[in-house]
Amino acid sequence: MDKKDYGSKYEEHLLKQYTSYVTMLIKTISRRDTSNRFYIILLSGLFALISVLIQASFIDNFQNYLLLALGIIGLAICCLWFISVISFGKLTKAKYDTLRDMEKKLPYLSYHKEWELLKKNKYVYVTKVERCIPIIFGIFYFILSSYSIYNLFF
Repeated sequence: MDKKDYGSKYEEHLLKQYTSYVTMLIKTISRRDTSNRFYIILLSGLFALISVLIQASFIDNFQNYLLLALGIIGLAICCLWFISVISFGKLTKAKYDTLRDMEKKLPYLSYHKEWELLKKNKYVYVTKVERCIPIIFGIFYFILSSYSIYNLFF
């Protein structure tokens, strides 16, 4: 809606809406960080449990079944984390795109300018880097599962 159709408080309401949307973006980024911390703590705790089981040195089928189960659980958690990272990445991008669109009606295009500078400096998306972490954890849990299967059947 343009200023003419909206009325006299267009600029005031646009600025309030823009400020509110920036706050929502910050909260989304905070939720993203909290989500990543949750997965890191969960997978690290699972890793600690596996370490204790391995040090217990009772290599038999029960331990291998238990390690296999924990490996599969770890892999599943890594998949969920990976999906979460992608989802938060898309959500964050949509919010930034919306803010860049909103700021076209403001005096200075701060997010647009920032984005142009980032692209010029060959910025690497945080989401691309973030996706590597669950993959790295997943490799460990895949190796653990494979090791357990090998011990059980070969």
